[in-house]
This record gives sequence, structure tokens and C-alpha cells, in this order.
Amino acid sequence: MLLKSWQRKWNEENTRRFTYSLISAVSAKVVFPNALNIGVCYCRMLLHDILLNGDVFRTGISDKPQGSCGQDNESVAHVLLHCNKYSTERNVMIDTLTHVWHCSKKHKKWKPDITNNFPTVGKQILI
Repeated sequence: MLLKSWQRKWNEENTRRFTYSLISAVSAKVVFPNALNIGVCYCRMLLHDILLNGDVFRTGISDKPQGSCGQDNESVAHVLLHCNKYSTERNVMIDTLTHVWHCSKKHKKWKPDITNNFPTVGKQILI
């Protein structure tokens, strides 16, 4: 009953729609990675509080929303999916996620530990 009420409120809410687009179903079970810094970065990305120029510009701390690449508003989506500056790291991320996806489809309970295989630059982007 509580989850149904929570879900209804989450569906009707007008704010935090970016987070809703990523996680539309509420749940009492929260799963975080073993590495604390990755879990913290994940939460900060969902809350748009990751200290990228797009976020700090919105709060008035930065003069401009563009990142060091100068191409676009520096957001999580831009850095992870579009920025030319991080194309190598993006390819590693996509290859890793593709591998995890294929393995998880074959072996439903397979749980990789990719925390040590993530590129150093990738960690610097998110922290």
C-alpha cells in the first residue's frame, strides 16, 4: 500500500523529472556499489549536483555552463555521451556496459566487479 502511494506521488510530481526519466518506478530496495565513491557519484548525478559547469552555472557559482571543451553545456549527459574530450573513456564505458549486458542476459545472477577496471579519467569526471 505504501509503495503504491509513493509511486502515485512520484508519477504526479512536477519536479525532478530528469531523475524520474532514469528511475520511474519507486522501490524500497536500494542497491549501491561496494565502492563508496561510485555510489556517491551516482547519487550526485541523479540530483544534478556533480560540480560540472552546467550545474554550478545554474546555481550561480560559475560564469558559463560550457566545459573545457567549449562545445556545449557541461552536463552529465554531455560528458558521458557527447563530449569529444572524453571519447576514449566513453568507448571503454560502452564496451564495459555492453559486456555486462550480454553476460547478464546469459547468466542472470552474474555480478561483475568493474570498480577497478574503470578508467582513472572516468573517476575524475564524476567526483
